[in-house]
Amino acid sequence: MKKVIVLTMMIVFLWTGVSFAENWIIYYDGGSLQSYFDADRVYKSGNGFDYWIRDTFNPEFLGNKYLVQHLQVELRNNEWWIRILETWYIDSQGKEDDRSSQPLAWEPMKWSNEPHGKALLDGLRKYGR
Repeated sequence: MKKVIVLTMMIVFLWTGVSFAENWIIYYDGGSLQSYFDADRVYKSGNGFDYWIRDTFNPEFLGNKYLVQHLQVELRNNEWWIRILETWYIDSQGKEDDRSSQPLAWEPMKWSNEPHGKALLDGLRKYGR
């Protein structure tokens, strides 16, 4: 009976971990940087989207940390604009850094026609709700 309980618990933990991992969709892999967006947290907002990304840096550059940001993109006159609302630096243990940011001003998303920009916008359109 104990083996059945342990096996059931292992299956539940594995299923939960896989489910969580599937929510982060990679849209850019630039050698020292991998960027993901959280498919469960993409919200349609007016002419654009509210979404969260996680950037994982090569340990040589940022140590054992990654960056999480809450961003907004908006389509204005056939041009995509972007702004960062919040930023967190988090280590692999889940501890936050003291650095935080204030919302930044809107700016043109000049890289929206580049492959990683197109991949991000396609993902936002697909998962936005």
